[in-house]
Amino acid sequence: MPRNRMKPLGTRNNANYSPETLEECLEANKSGELTLRSTETVGRIPRKVGRGKTFSDEEENAFEQHLIALSNYGFPVVETDFRYVVKCYVDKKGVHIDKFKTKPPKL
Repeated sequence: MPRNRMKPLGTRNNANYSPETLEECLEANKSGELTLRSTETVGRIPRKVGRGKTFSDEEENAFEQHLIALSNYGFPVVETDFRYVVKCYVDKKGVHIDKFKTKPPKL
């Protein structure tokens, strides 16, 4: 059976470049010396990291204030309740979000 290699803690590939390298690559990209793809390979800086945000900051703050208000009135809110609130909000807004499909959003 093959060995499943475990990475040591602290070796995530989030930022394996220095701020100086980032600045150099940005300047080279702005001046036209490097394209975005070549910047990715030369500086080892990813073009896109992760998925974009689903909700804006205002919407997230509104959800947060809603939960705080419910807890202040003594209503216990569990995870599934909050997920259904978000699902109802998305349905009422009429927006189709691929992450949610027909089910409530998962954490």
